[in-house]
Amino acid sequence: MKRSFSLILVLIMILSLLAACGKAGEPEPEQTQEELREQLGIGKEEETQVTEAEPETQPEPEPEPEPEPEPEPEPEPEPEPEPEPVVFHNPLTGEETEEDLSLNRPYAMMIDNVPDALPQDGISAADIVIEATVEGQPTRTMGIFLDITRVEKIGGIRSARGNFVDLAAPFDPFYVHEGGSDEGLQEIRTVGIIDVNAGNAGISDYFPRDNWRSNAVGYLHSVVAMTEGVAANIPELVGASATREEPFNYGLTFAAEPQLPDSAEDAAEKVTVRLGYKNTDFQYDAEHNIYLASEFNQAWVDHSLDNMQLSFRNVLTLYMKSRWVDSHRLYTSTGEGEGTLFVDGKAVAIKWARESVKDPFTLTYEDGTPVELGVGRTYIGIITDQGYTKY
Repeated sequence: MKRSFSLILVLIMILSLLAACGKAGEPEPEQTQEELREQLGIGKEEETQVTEAEPETQPEPEPEPEPEPEPEPEPEPEPEPEPEPVVFHNPLTGEETEEDLSLNRPYAMMIDNVPDALPQDGISAADIVIEATVEGQPTRTMGIFLDITRVEKIGGIRSARGNFVDLAAPFDPFYVHEGGSDEGLQEIRTVGIIDVNAGNAGISDYFPRDNWRSNAVGYLHSVVAMTEGVAANIPELVGASATREEPFNYGLTFAAEPQLPDSAEDAAEKVTVRLGYKNTDFQYDAEHNIYLASEFNQAWVDHSLDNMQLSFRNVLTLYMKSRWVDSHRLYTSTGEGEGTLFVDGKAVAIKWARESVKDPFTLTYEDGTPVELGVGRTYIGIITDQGYTKY
């Protein structure tokens, strides 16, 4: 039995060898990780985790820097706008001026106007000329000058009259005269106007007697204002400022082309203003849009300016009541009244009003709208019950 078992065992071993030899040319199957562990005697507790190495990631290439944009050219600075030209206007004429005259205190100068005193000097530089009778018949003129230095001299300077003091007062001027009637000198004190008496000591230095006038028209009519000296010295001598702190209200409105009401009449080409015993005549010059002045049947001229004829853009007549006081005709220049404006070859009725002699005249058309004067110089004639206007 024992021998039989041995034979069987031998036979199995032979068969095993033969089987192994028959498979020698075939590749052995790959061992699994499990079999490899068992063969190497590695227990599960000694197992280490094996992981496949992750492939190295290649760094992304850095992006090429974008080219810097070309700097925009700096914009050309905009040219500074030209400053608006400063335009000044004469408040007594509306005309453009090179310098600001709005703060100037004007001069109201009494100028003789009887035939023996003619021709006058410097009156054409007046912005406004006011004419009225004195002592009933002769007329006297008063020039309102915002800038007296436009001419060298003004004359002949004559005496004060109460009517003219009242007519000068709304301009708050230096009132220039040589002497005066009792009522005229009293009115200067009553009204409180700035008094410049050319005959007073110290002041007279700037109001000499002019040689030409003395020889041509007589000693009585020879006093003149030497304008440079007057402007430089008189304000200090009389204790008043030559300028104001703010523009003064003269109550005047100007327009290059005045808007006249429908009531304005055409054909005002020749105008006669009757004052006392004399006429002041105005001929309309359509080409230059002015009125040329004449008196005593001849051109009204300025000796200082080569006998140039006086001209005005506006001719204004104001009608006033009057009364006699000590041989002087006094006007009632406060309250209300009527008048006529001649401008641009037309005539239009107006009204005037003021409460006190220091108030400016308020001028309106008959419908109540304010009067517009034409830009330029103005003549004002004061007409009483002895006078009239014809055109």
